[in-house]
This record gives sequence, structure tokens and C-alpha cells, in this order.
Amino acid sequence: MRKGISLVLLLSFLFMVAVPAYGNDMNGIQRFNDVPTGHWADETVHRARQLGITDGLGDNQFGLGMTISRAEYVALLVKLMQWPVNAGGSSSFDDNNDPNAWYYNTLETAGQQGMLTAGGQFRPTDNITREEMAVLAVSALGFRDLGNQLASSGTAFGDVTQNQGYIALASDLGLMSGIGNGQFAPRQTATREQAVSMMVRLYDQLQNQI
Repeated sequence: MRKGISLVLLLSFLFMVAVPAYGNDMNGIQRFNDVPTGHWADETVHRARQLGITDGLGDNQFGLGMTISRAEYVALLVKLMQWPVNAGGSSSFDDNNDPNAWYYNTLETAGQQGMLTAGGQFRPTDNITREEMAVLAVSALGFRDLGNQLASSGTAFGDVTQNQGYIALASDLGLMSGIGNGQFAPRQTATREQAVSMMVRLYDQLQNQI
């Protein structure tokens, strides 16, 4: 019942989402030096590079196996959604008060787009968890209210006790899946390739709604 309800509500909102437009030519994409051929994320990581979602850490390094911070993840979503990064303005978070920080304007842009709730601590340099990835991705799509409405509807994952609506939507949309045995591992930190793979799935879902 939960899944049926969430999908029905989701369809009522889905066509309100702006769909970013990217090129699809995979020819001539430079391979990252640290992503070996045959790795499970090889194709996805390089497709994300082709789409302009990420260009790695510099020096042609992707950062395979490294964790990703909350600010870095938000930056990927802002880039994916093609939101113009707005400079200036007052801080929306107690711990985002350095205008010279690389993520300052990115976080403010995400807040202006309704993806983040202003106030309190954002913890930009903390490693992002799988639960937080689901919450932010669903919020980027404009489904924060829906995620909250489904908060008590439950999920298919036995280890999810918070943000159930967001995780249910992320699962129903095919953005994220469990780790097996009915577990989602909401507190587990994510790697850069896991985050980028989710971005590519999000991109594909948006394109499918055209």
C-alpha cells in the first residue's frame, strides 16, 4: 500500500520537475587515471564526466573509493539540476558563514531552490550518509513536502527508522536500492562513485519524463 500511494502521489508531481538537457556523445571523453577499466563504476563515472556532472578532483583524478562530503554532494546536485549558482547574500546556516569557502554560494543556491531548509548547522565538511543522500536527492526534485507526508508510511527496509518517506521515494524512483537482506544501511557513509552513480540514475529518471 505504501509503495502504491507514494507512486500515485509522485506521478502528480513528476511533470513539474525541470529536466536538464545535456549532450549524449560519449566519444572523446578522457578517462580518469584512477578508475580502472572493468570497475563496477567505470562506465557510470565516465558518463557523469561526459554529462558535466563531475570532473573529478583535478589532475585527472576522480577520487575512486574516497568518501564525499555533504557540501560536495550538494554541489553535484546543483550542477545536475543546472541551477545558476548565485553569488552573495547572507548565510542561511550557522556554519556556512565564510563567503570565501568554495561551497558557500553553492549551499545558498540550494537553499534558494528549496532543496535545503535554512537555519542551524549544515555540516558541509561531514561525510554524507546514504540516508542523507536520499533526503537531498528527493528534495532537489522538489518532493520535500511529499517526503514529509510519507514519513510514517514505512519502507521496505527494516533498518530505516527516520526519513522513511524520503528513502521510500528514492527507492521507488530507482535512485537508490538496499544492500541486501532488507537492509538500507542509512548511516553508512557513501563513496564518490556511489554518489555519482546515483546522480546518473537521477539524470536518467529526469530524461525519461520528457
